[in-house]
Amino acid sequence: MNPYGQRIAQPGEDFRTADRLEIMDCFWRFMMARDIGDVEMFEACFADTVTWDLSNNPVRLTGGPADLGPTDLPRADFVARAFAGAAPPSRESFAQHCVNNPLVTFTGADGATVLAHMRNPMHTKAAGEDGRLRPSDRTLGGLYHLDFRRADGRWRISALRLAVYAYDPAVLVGR
Repeated sequence: MNPYGQRIAQPGEDFRTADRLEIMDCFWRFMMARDIGDVEMFEACFADTVTWDLSNNPVRLTGGPADLGPTDLPRADFVARAFAGAAPPSRESFAQHCVNNPLVTFTGADGATVLAHMRNPMHTKAAGEDGRLRPSDRTLGGLYHLDFRRADGRWRISALRLAVYAYDPAVLVGR
């Protein structure tokens, strides 16, 4: 057992392959929806109430209550905050969440957690002194810890925690 509570399935234990596939599909859709700016697909990945916790970070990431500790939000409020200030992707600016090593652990018949590494290369272009667009790339890295709940026969994200470990705070939060 690790500090996040994840463990490897024991011999003879039901591996729950279909549930794992649906959980990971929801996880991948959440990331892709955020990157391509698809609010409807993003919203469909979450439970009616979402616990959002960004407090395990050295700087405030959003300026909202989730920066200070776990915050329960109705899905619509969570989605509005998660997309606040986000511009749709373009040739000049886009993000690319790359998530790997996902570890799914079931916490009951209708509960699971996912722990996964995250790297998010963010690509922007800004005009240089000569007026030409120049690339500016920065990368964010960290650890996602998500809770999933099954409701109405579908797995949805009920809690999203993000601990960012690798980034330049001045670039990330504009300070």
